[in-house]
Amino acid sequence: MATDTAQKPDTFLIENPDGTIDSMAAAENYAEQQQQQQQAAGVKARLRCYSCNTLLEYDAGAAYVQCYTCRTMNSVLPGAETGGRVLSMLCVVCNTTNLAPYGTAYVRCGTCQTISQVSHVYEQEAESQRQAAAAAAGRVGG
Repeated sequence: MATDTAQKPDTFLIENPDGTIDSMAAAENYAEQQQQQQQAAGVKARLRCYSCNTLLEYDAGAAYVQCYTCRTMNSVLPGAETGGRVLSMLCVVCNTTNLAPYGTAYVRCGTCQTISQVSHVYEQEAESQRQAAAAAAGRVGG
């Protein structure tokens, strides 16, 4: 008798036209996710927004929390008091906005399952920071 070893799809996030983020569960995970949410009902966790330092309260088990003050997405890191940076990646195949914790090398689209390499994002950011530091040093030294 063969066992099914296929992985269930994870939940994925969708950016609405007004800029808010909704979490969608794959049909296979919906019942499990609903049970987890019901178990966690009434239990609130807290973290500080990494951008504006606002204290956020959210349902336990959430992976991402959007700050109500500055609208920044914060990833929920186990044991951390401050939220983590989030990478927002647009899928090149279906144009769905996908979120992942900052530092992730690959992002899988929650809609079409396309895997995108995102390491170039970090390289571009490091280069722009080097250029800004060099420009600031030129102004100070000149």
